[in-house]
This record gives sequence, structure tokens and C-alpha cells, in this order.
Amino acid sequence: MKFKARAFIILITGALILSGCAKNRPPVSEQDDKPLENSVQEQVENNNFGKHGWAIDTDDSSYYWEFTGDDFENGALWGSFAQSENSPVNLICRNNGGETSVILKTETASEFAVTKDRLFYTDNGKIAYFDLDTKQNTVSDIEGKILGITENGEYLVYYQTSTQDGMPLCTLRTSDMTVTKIRNNCDFVAIHDGKVYYSPVIEDYDSASRGEIMLCSSNPDASDFRMIYHGLADLYDYSMGSACAIAQIRFSDEFIYFSYGAIAGTGHFYQGGNIIRVRYDGSGAKKLFSYSHENFGDSEFTVNPDGSVTPLYVEENDALYSYQDKYIYRDDRIYWFDDITGTPTDICSYYPDQNYHLSTADFVNVTDKYAFFVTHHCTYNPEKNMGWRDYYEREKSIFYMIDRQTDEIVTSYEF
Repeated sequence: MKFKARAFIILITGALILSGCAKNRPPVSEQDDKPLENSVQEQVENNNFGKHGWAIDTDDSSYYWEFTGDDFENGALWGSFAQSENSPVNLICRNNGGETSVILKTETASEFAVTKDRLFYTDNGKIAYFDLDTKQNTVSDIEGKILGITENGEYLVYYQTSTQDGMPLCTLRTSDMTVTKIRNNCDFVAIHDGKVYYSPVIEDYDSASRGEIMLCSSNPDASDFRMIYHGLADLYDYSMGSACAIAQIRFSDEFIYFSYGAIAGTGHFYQGGNIIRVRYDGSGAKKLFSYSHENFGDSEFTVNPDGSVTPLYVEENDALYSYQDKYIYRDDRIYWFDDITGTPTDICSYYPDQNYHLSTADFVNVTDKYAFFVTHHCTYNPEKNMGWRDYYEREKSIFYMIDRQTDEIVTSYEF
């Protein structure tokens, strides 16, 4: 069976361990306003990179969470363990010499972002940042869930969570904390080459569940809006009971490739879908693969050198926790999807332990230099099964940081 999709909609709470906190209410720029002025261009140019994930490395440091055994529930269906609240988690900085320090503490871990000057995270549901030079924390009044950051570190992308408007997609200019709302009621898809890609929610739910889909893009300041693709409700013959969404997306020099379909059932299974190729300006849209009962493909696919695609098939025991995730694990190995071609790349072992009924990989992030992940070791408890859904109890977990060049364990800890 496939494992249940994991939706990490996590808000970090807790107290900071360093002094210097300040409250800071940002100016707001609405979508219809004039483009933002470049009054802080000198500061922006200093932020010449942006990286995002559960763990991050820069030229001189690596950052990752330090979990304890109290940070996860003791058991879960499929071994898909949720984080426990009210159990503080440390964020660790490890320099190239191997020295580590705790730079902040929160009650739950979440994805964070790093620029040349700052580390952005969420604290008690609000976006905050740690200044890498002054070692001071600043907590803003912006409530949100961090989704990503532009490659130059200029804009943070996030869902605004303090609203009834379906968590608007917004950006935060990292130099001065200026907020821009991109759109209400939409699903974030990706950041590529400085642009934000998203899919507006289709108001007609029947059409959305039968395959109507949109892909749009804009600059982070909400300028240069483009409707790249609008597909009709012709994917399924009847409503799948779940709105279709963009699953995997790839970017080449000339084209955007993406798959879309519905996720349905108690197992959150991908129901098959289409794979589209389209130019960045919305022209030349072509359906490269189409779902049928005789022609089924999962959401993953590989882009071939001639521009065609090969649908991939996630095997029954592979773990793809979210249909937008970038990895699977099988045969004791972690496979990371290449950003351009989508090809699954064999990264490293996740060190399963045959003394347990199940070992699962979690919090996976792969960079050019390292692989970061947690392996949960579990035992099977059939008394807590729910129908065909197996229940596992977590016995122990181990965090790993692996050097991709040598395949050696740089650091690890058990919890």
C-alpha cells in the first residue's frame, strides 16, 4: 500500500533563547498597487542567495533541527508520526569545523529559509528572523507559514494564516519586511528564476474535481501576472471527490512541465492525471500524457532530452509522503528527484534496521553537498490498525547528515 500523504501545515511556537527580540509591523503593498520602489536596492544586493528547507547548508555553515523523543507522537498509522506540541526544538548551527551552537528554540520544527544575512523561521505562528551577524532575533506581527524563498534571497514566499480568505499567498521582502499579497485562494506551486508559480482555486468544485486547473505566475511584487495554462474539466468522467491540483513541476530553458490530478481516498492516493508542456508565456501548450484506465501514471515523471516525458510509477511500498515532495525511498535508499529532469537520483542509504518491522525516512532535504534526514524505527501493533491501514509505534529515531561526495556520516544523533 502507499503511505498516507503528509501535509506539513505547521506553526512554530515557543520562546527564544537569545535576547534582543522586537515587534515589527510591516508596511503592506496590495496586488493592485504600483510596483515596489527600489529604495533599498543596496541592501537587497547584499542578499545574494536564498535557500529553503528542513535543513540548509551555506558556504560556511549548516542548519538543522535538534529533535528529542518528546517531539513526536508515540504511534501512528503507516508510521507517519506527527510532531508533538509543547516540546521545544533547538535549531542548530554547525560550522565547517564541526562546532555546533543553538541559535534559537521553538516548540515545533518547520521549514525555514536562509539568506546571506538572515535566517527566517516561524515563532508562535509569526514570521521571525535571526540576524546572522548581530545574533539577534526579531519577531514580526506577520502570521504565516513559510513556503520558499527566491534564489537571490530578496523575497520570502508564505501563506498568510491570520485571515478568513483562504490563506492568501504573499511575499515578504527580506530587506525591509514589506508584504505583498499575490492572490487569495490559491495553491503555491514553485519558485523559479525569481518568479512565483501558483494555481488559483477553481470555484466550481465539480469542475475542479473533474480536472479544471490553472497555472499562473507573477513577480514577487505581484507585477507581470501571467495565466500560463487553463485546463478544462475533461480529466475524469465523474467527480473524484477532491479538487485537482498541480503535483510535480519541472523547468527547462524553454518549457514548463507539470502533472496534475486528484488526491482522494483515506490513503490520499493520486488518481492519475495529465502531464502538460507549455512555454513560459503560456503559448504552445501540449498534453504529453493523459490518464485513462488503461494508461495510468503517477504524478512523477522524467523529462527526456527530446522534450517528451516518461511517467514514473511509485511502487506499492515506496513512500512518497506528498505528491509535491521531492523524494521517494525504496530498497533501503533515498532517491531525490532532479529539479530539471525529474529523474530519481540515488542519494544514500537511510539506514533501516532489520530489528524493527519498519524504518521510514522523514524530514528529507538534499543539497549539492549534503543529505539531511531522520529515520524512524518502528514496531507493528495490529491491535491499533484501522481496517487495512497498519499502525506502527515509534521505538527510536536517528538524525543523519551525510556527505554526498564521500557517503560518510558527518554527524548524527538518536532521540
